[in-house]
Amino acid sequence: MRIYSGIIMNHKSLITSHKPRFQERRAEYGKKHLILWAETLYNNVIAKLILLRRNIMKTQNKGENAGRAVKILIVCAILVLSAASQLQAAENKDFYGNGQILAGEQWNVVSIYDTLPSHTTVDMYGGTIDSLGAYDQSSVNIYDGHINGAHAGDYSTINAFGGSMTLAGTGHGTINVYGGDFLNIGGGYNSVINMSSGTTEYLGAGDFGIINLSGGLVTDSLYGGDSSVVNIFGYNLTKTPYGGRYDFGQVSGVWADGVPFEIDLRSSTNGTYSHINLIPEPMTLLLIGFGTLFVRKRRQSRCLTIYCQQ
Repeated sequence: MRIYSGIIMNHKSLITSHKPRFQERRAEYGKKHLILWAETLYNNVIAKLILLRRNIMKTQNKGENAGRAVKILIVCAILVLSAASQLQAAENKDFYGNGQILAGEQWNVVSIYDTLPSHTTVDMYGGTIDSLGAYDQSSVNIYDGHINGAHAGDYSTINAFGGSMTLAGTGHGTINVYGGDFLNIGGGYNSVINMSSGTTEYLGAGDFGIINLSGGLVTDSLYGGDSSVVNIFGYNLTKTPYGGRYDFGQVSGVWADGVPFEIDLRSSTNGTYSHINLIPEPMTLLLIGFGTLFVRKRRQSRCLTIYCQQ
């Protein structure tokens, strides 16, 4: 219960709570140590300048060598201070229009907003981000890179095709998972998670969140709590209220691509088992077919109405 409450309410708290492999990635990509190193080096340079000045004042030797040493130290201090300030200035990034995040870029907080009447789309092809938030009706396409924590808020959408991260949906946000490596994927409030591929250790929803699971790999457990709904699409689907890693049940079957799966359930207040709906794959095709037919009939009716009015 605590794991998925954390996913929904505060995705950043999960970053440090699970699995050393993500902690290693965070340490690898973090820049705070580099900033600290630059500031420490700058302080050391200043201290040496003060010491050298005292030595010059004590001695009467104010020759060329001493002057040259002072100049070198001053230049080093300026360069180090400049580097540290640039690193600090690169902490956060706000998008109010379409943009890209490329390999090699490092950001602390990335926020994405719409500038009405246009909707912002940001494509991420690499780089590292500590926290990413999408708001309004913006969209984020993630193809590669590492994000410690990303969340889709308001009516925004995050499409994950690759990369590694922790994902959370809040408000009416939508998360589409087509690939990638995840520590946690969680949704709450009225968010929707559609997962058809990729790998995650934990997958869960709370409040009124919805999960549509039709593919991929859940290596640890699946969670459904509060008034959430978990729809699982596939063939030969079965679920049991007991057994599995945590003895709270399992769900198994075969995905549409022919890959068999077995997912352990994690408990909630009223049981994850009760939140799971098994939807045979032909039903999905029928629903899509009926939806398409309805749209066509509606369009035909509209065309006839316009024709009659003419």
